[in-house]
Amino acid sequence: NNQLDCYRDMVWFSPACRRRSNTSQCVPVMVQYEYHVMLQLSFFLDFPVALVKFRDGSSAFDQVYYDVVRGGNFVFGWFKPDDNLLATDNVPVRVRMPDPNGYEQAQGKYATGLVDMNPRNYMWRYLPSVDKHVSFLASKLDFFDQDVQEFMAQSNVLKTSGMPSREAMFQVACNWLKGNEQTWFPWIPSICPEGFYGDSTLLSCLSCPAGWFCPGGTANATICPVGFFCPENSTQAIQCPNKKITSMYGASSSHGCDTCPSNFVLMGNECEHISIFIVVVLIPFILLAVLLLMYFRKFQGRLQVQEDKDLIEMISDLRKRLHIQLKDGYALSTERLGMRMARSQLKVIAKRSMEAAARLSIFQDDFDEHFFDSFCMCLLQRGSEADVGDSEQYHNLCDWLLEQCRILLLHSNHTQDLERRLEQVGSTVPHWDSLLSSCMQRVLGWFMTGEQRNKLLQMRLEKIRNLSKEERYLFFKTKVTNIKLWKDDITLFRRLQLLAQQLMADLVKSCEQRFNEMVNKEHGAVLVVYAPHIPGVQSDVEGRRSWQDYSSTFMEQNRHVTLSMERQDTVGAVRYGEREKSDARTDWEQMVKEGALECLDEEIFVVQLNTRSRILNDGFHRAVMDVLLSHCTGLDALTSSSSRETRPVEETVVHELRCIFREGPGNVKVHLARVKSVSRMREKLREYAPPNPKGTWPLCCNILDPVRLCLVCQGPSHMVQVAEWFEASSSSV
Repeated sequence: NNQLDCYRDMVWFSPACRRRSNTSQCVPVMVQYEYHVMLQLSFFLDFPVALVKFRDGSSAFDQVYYDVVRGGNFVFGWFKPDDNLLATDNVPVRVRMPDPNGYEQAQGKYATGLVDMNPRNYMWRYLPSVDKHVSFLASKLDFFDQDVQEFMAQSNVLKTSGMPSREAMFQVACNWLKGNEQTWFPWIPSICPEGFYGDSTLLSCLSCPAGWFCPGGTANATICPVGFFCPENSTQAIQCPNKKITSMYGASSSHGCDTCPSNFVLMGNECEHISIFIVVVLIPFILLAVLLLMYFRKFQGRLQVQEDKDLIEMISDLRKRLHIQLKDGYALSTERLGMRMARSQLKVIAKRSMEAAARLSIFQDDFDEHFFDSFCMCLLQRGSEADVGDSEQYHNLCDWLLEQCRILLLHSNHTQDLERRLEQVGSTVPHWDSLLSSCMQRVLGWFMTGEQRNKLLQMRLEKIRNLSKEERYLFFKTKVTNIKLWKDDITLFRRLQLLAQQLMADLVKSCEQRFNEMVNKEHGAVLVVYAPHIPGVQSDVEGRRSWQDYSSTFMEQNRHVTLSMERQDTVGAVRYGEREKSDARTDWEQMVKEGALECLDEEIFVVQLNTRSRILNDGFHRAVMDVLLSHCTGLDALTSSSSRETRPVEETVVHELRCIFREGPGNVKVHLARVKSVSRMREKLREYAPPNPKGTWPLCCNILDPVRLCLVCQGPSHMVQVAEWFEASSSSV
C-alpha cells in the first residue's frame, strides 16, 4: 500500500533486523491477519524478523499460506480452533509473548501478547420469541475446549486423506452424535405428537386445550381462528357448518358458530347471501313499515298532546309533594285563578321552571338546570327577607333534591335497591306506569293483543327504572352538579357531601366484601403475601409555620413527616440543587411573615417529572409486554385504534392477551395508560398542600404514578401466576 518500506514490495524488515549486517539471518514470520499487531510487537520487543503477509481474500491463497507454513520452519500466525495445521506428526508450538495488557491494547498499542478468546455459546436475543425449540437447543449446547480440539484433529486427518472439507466436518459430527447419545439427548427439547404441545420448559408435552389446536412436533398451541372451532386435543381447526363463523377466537365447539359473515344473514339455521334476504324478507318488511308510518302520522298530533298531558300530571304530583299548590300560596304562571284569588297575593312559578323540576324527577335528558335554578329561587324566597330559606317548601325541595341525588349516585344496579329509593321519592313512581301506558298504548294498541301490550310496557318500565350506574352518574355530573343552589346554600352542599361520604362508605364495604371473597378463593391467600405492607403515615399535622415542616429530608434533617414510600426526589426523577433549596426557603419564610401561606411554584419540577416519565413510558410498556408475550398470544387493541401520535394524551389503550396458565388458557387485559399530564400533576399539587401529611417540598415528589399500567386477570390463581412470571423474568420491570 506504499505506506511501508518493504523489500521488493513483499518483505518488511523490523528495525532490529535492519541493524544486522546480513538480513538473511532474521527470523521469517508469515501472517494472514493482524498485520499491524505483528509490526508493533516486532518493534516494541526488538525482534529481528522478516515479515511476509499472505492474504488476498481468496480460499486458494489461504491454501498457499498453509502449504508454505507446512513446508518450512517459520514463525506464523494461527487462529484456533482450526484443523488445517493439526497434523499428527507436526503440531504447531505456540510462541510465548508477554502477558496481555488490555489497557494499552484498547488504545491501539500492542507491546504484549493478544488476549485468548475462549469459545462460548452466543444466541440472538430475539431467538426465543422466533423459535423456542431452537433456542432451547442453543442454550443447552456445551463443549469443552478439549472436545473442540479433538474435533479439529479428526477433521484434519480426514482432509489429509483426501476427503473434501465439508464432508470431513459432517463425518466428524456424525461420528460424535452416534457415540455420545447420553451427552446430547438432554439438549433436545420435547417433540410432541399430534394433539399435544410442549410446556413452558419444553421438557414435557401437554394435552391441547379446547379452543386451541396443536399440530404436534415443535409447533406451539395455536388459538382457534374465527370461523373454526377446536375441541380438546385438536390437531387442526374444524370449519363451522352451514356457512357460519364464530364471533371470536378460541371457539371450542360448534355451538360457538353463531354468526354469519359479512354480506350473509341468518335464515333458519343457515347463513344465506344478503341478496336472498332482500328478496324474501326485506322488501315485504319495507312495504309494511311504509304502511305503518302512514298510519302513525294520523295520530302524531294526538300523541304530542298526550305527552303534554303526562307532563302536567307529573307537575301535579310534584306540587303535592313539595306543598306548592294554590292552597299553599303558589301558582303557575299559566294557571287559572278563582274569582276570589289575587295573583299579587300568590308566589308565581314560571311554567318552564316547573317543567324543569318535573323532568328532573324522572331524569329526562332535556332537563334544563337554568330553568330549575329559577324554580329554586321561587321556593327559596317566601314572604319577608327574614323568611329566606326557612319556608316549608324550601326544606321539602332540599329533601327531595338530595333524594334524587341518592338515586343517581347509588353504586348498585339491583332492581330492589332502586325501587326502594324510588318509592321513597313519593308519588312520582306510579306515574311512570301511567306515562308509559297512556303514551305507548296509542301507538301499539291497534296492532297487539292486551297481553303482548302489557308485556312490552312492563319491559319499557323496567328499562327506565334500571338505568345503569354509568348513565345515572353521567346525568348527575353533567346536569345536577350545575344547579346553582349548591353554591347558594352551603348547608345543603354539606348535606350532599355527607350523602356522598355515606355512599362511599357503602362502596368501601362492598369492596372489602369483594376482597374477602377473592382471598377465600384458591390462591387468594397468596395475593395477600404480594400486597405491600404500607404502614400509616405518621405526621404532626399541626399548622406548618416553619420551613422545617415544609422541607424534605434532602433539605433538612429534622423533617416531621415519615412516609412509607419513596418520593420522586429520592429516586432521582425530580432533582434540585442548593440554589433551588435556598430560593424556596426564602420564598416560604416571606409568605409566613406576610401571613399568606400558599404552595410554592413547582412548575420546573412538574416539567422535570413529566419529561422523565415520557422518556421511561414506552420502554416500561415494552418491558411488561415482553414478559407477558413470552406466555401469551393474541395482541389485540380493544379500546383505541388510533396511532400513538394521534390519540389524546390521557387515552388508555387496552390489549387482550390469550395466556397459558396451569389450569388452561385464560385472558389477561393490559391497560396501557398514557403518562400523567402536566395539568393533572398541577391538580395533584393542591391535594398535597399543607396541612396534608404529605405536604413536604417539593410537593410534586408525592406523585408516584406518572408512569402506569394495569393488568386485569380472571381470578386470584391467574393473578398469582402473572406475578410469578415477572418474578422469574430477567427484565428490569
